[in-house]
Amino acid sequence: MALADARKVFAGLLSHKNSWQAEFRSDMATKNLLAIGEVSPEQVVEMLESCKETQYSFYPHLDDPTVTVHDFRPKWEGKRWMVKCYLLSSSAWFISVHPLK
Repeated sequence: MALADARKVFAGLLSHKNSWQAEFRSDMATKNLLAIGEVSPEQVVEMLESCKETQYSFYPHLDDPTVTVHDFRPKWEGKRWMVKCYLLSSSAWFISVHPLK
């Protein structure tokens, strides 16, 4: 999937409250700021919109290679961010949303 298509799909799903979820992880408080409410869906959309082609990649999910993980690494508000997500059925699942160190 090209960046423009991925951006459109994930931004669209983020605009509907019941269309996205956060994948559970033990370090959620630092690695998924969307899940804990420190970053809003609207802010994640801004991040996706600021992402350039060289800051986007995709690859098979480690636990299920039939699922494609989308890895956005935009510069947003002066910091480099990581936004990792995938599609499952008609929902977007967010693995990571956090600034990179």
